[in-house]
Parts: sequence; C-alpha cells; structure tokens
Amino acid sequence: MKLDPDWLPDDDFPADPVCDLRTKDNVLSTWVLSEDDGNLERLVAGLAVAREKLTKFDWAIFDTDLLDELGIEERQTQGQGCPDIELCRDFHYHLTNISANRLVRLAKAISAQRELKRLNPQDVAICIARALHNGWLTHADINPKIAKRLERIRKVRDLFPDLEWTTQ
Repeated sequence: MKLDPDWLPDDDFPADPVCDLRTKDNVLSTWVLSEDDGNLERLVAGLAVAREKLTKFDWAIFDTDLLDELGIEERQTQGQGCPDIELCRDFHYHLTNISANRLVRLAKAISAQRELKRLNPQDVAICIARALHNGWLTHADINPKIAKRLERIRKVRDLFPDLEWTTQ
C-alpha cells in the first residue's frame, strides 16, 4: 500500500492503517520483537499456522515510547491464537485504553516511523518449516490446509529435507 496517495491532502491521513489495527474491547493485541529480531521467524510461524491459508505476513515496528505520549498502557498477557506457548507467554502484550482518537494517532505515528515490513508466502512457509525443525511447533499445530501447501513448496523441502510431512 502506498502510504501517501497522491489524492490525499497533506493534512490528512489514509484510512487503511487505522483499519489494520483491529481492536477488541478497546484493546490491541501486539507482539514484541527481541532487540536482534531473533524471535521474528518464531513469531511469524506461530501466528501464521492458525490462518486459513498461507499468505503474506505484514507487520509494523514502532518505538514503544510513543505509547506513553498517546496515553496508551501496555501490559504483558498470554497471547491467544498461537500454539507456541512460550512465545505467547514471553512476547505478547495488550495495548489498553484505546479510544478511537488514540487509535488514529497510533496509526499515524506508526506510519510516520515507516517501519512497515512484509514477508511473502514462501518466506512465511520457510519460517513455519524452521519452527517445526527447531521444535517450536509440531505438525498438529498447523492448519491442515497450510501443511499441504508447505509440502508443495520446493524451497521448503530443499532447506529441510529431514522434516517428515503428515499429509499426502
């Protein structure tokens, strides 16, 4: 997505980044990257395996100092929807007290930092395969549709020839 569409006046802001920050009960679920991004592949894999299909994976990196500026509180919680229990326990945070105004201001601040990242589906597949290889996930953790797709990706099979696939 183009962050600054030509049609948008300088004093305005696109709606899509706000919609990307989906809240529930005025809370935004977030994940923390380690300083060296060492948990990135594990995060991607843990979140991607529960999806319906293997797709691109987008995320934004932002300085948590801006949370104080916006009056948004953060608290570490047990993450949901991720089968990697250790990951959910150690790297999941809820951002709380999110009003509509704060959400828009947060989306603006994140977009202004320009730390928007994307992995293509093949790279997401490699993250999942590495998580299996390292024992962070098991085959039982993976949506069967995604497991079938992983088997068909030659690069995954080439990088991890010893992985045993449970589907045929």
